[in-house]
Amino acid sequence: MENIKKHIVGTWRLVHSISIDSNGHTEYPYGQDAIGYIYYGDTGIMAVQISRKARKDEEDLSALKHGYLAYFGRYEIDTAEQVVRHFVEGELFPGGHSEVLLRRYRFDGDLMSLKPVDGTNREILWQRVRDENVVQPRTRSAFAIFGFDGTNGAAKREVHRPAHLKNLAMLNAQKRLIFAGALADGTGSLIIIGADSLGEAETVAKEDPYTVNGIFSRIEVRPFKSVFPE
Repeated sequence: MENIKKHIVGTWRLVHSISIDSNGHTEYPYGQDAIGYIYYGDTGIMAVQISRKARKDEEDLSALKHGYLAYFGRYEIDTAEQVVRHFVEGELFPGGHSEVLLRRYRFDGDLMSLKPVDGTNREILWQRVRDENVVQPRTRSAFAIFGFDGTNGAAKREVHRPAHLKNLAMLNAQKRLIFAGALADGTGSLIIIGADSLGEAETVAKEDPYTVNGIFSRIEVRPFKSVFPE
């Protein structure tokens, strides 16, 4: 369950909410341009809101039921059944939902599909919200790259430092760089990155300008686990 929880925790933006009838026709309960968000916290709390993008003032509040959905409560993940259970504690229209709602989940990259387990053929598709200005929890594994200088390494660094820093800046822009710096005793550098595999991390190490231009005479790449701070 731990891996699925890592996938589901966060804020997700609505891509579409669709319903397919027995004739195979696709319907959009809140319109094709519906907007909304769903939030899953790491404390087991969730909340969701979906709305028609264009709404007018309604004198009859009951009409809102066809244009706005909102509820919150606790959630739990059942990996055996591949469902997430929403325990409804509060909603916009009391009695509008069952106390427990089951959603069959499926992940594809930054997309999360939730299909109600209620005998209907519906799908609510969500896309993870990523704030480019906020460092998101990394789903990649971390690797430490140790680069040890060869003969005349210090002199060669001066020549190739701009290219090395440019490469680090690229990794940082890709949200792959965790830490980089020189070893205080002058023997080399330490670079910690996020990568999908050891092979990917080794490729990054080999393509670093300090490796390509002979500053690093030896490189070591090891899996890295951060313990503190969490």
